[in-house]
Amino acid sequence: MICEWEVEDIKPGRVISKPGIGEKWTIGFLAFINGKKRYVLISNLDGMVTKPETKEELAEHLTKSALIPIELLAD
Repeated sequence: MICEWEVEDIKPGRVISKPGIGEKWTIGFLAFINGKKRYVLISNLDGMVTKPETKEELAEHLTKSALIPIELLAD
């Protein structure tokens, strides 16, 4: 399944993954940053946090990485 991410899809708290990797990520944000580059991915496996990006950058990253919302993954 291919998911084309849009800016309005980037919502903190949304859980994402892709088939076969066994790891989930949560979209988060850095509250102490006052600007557009504040959105991150947080690994649900080990808590690792990615570098902050704009919503546009994160949407592009998620599309290129073939990550999809967890609710679209088959059980």
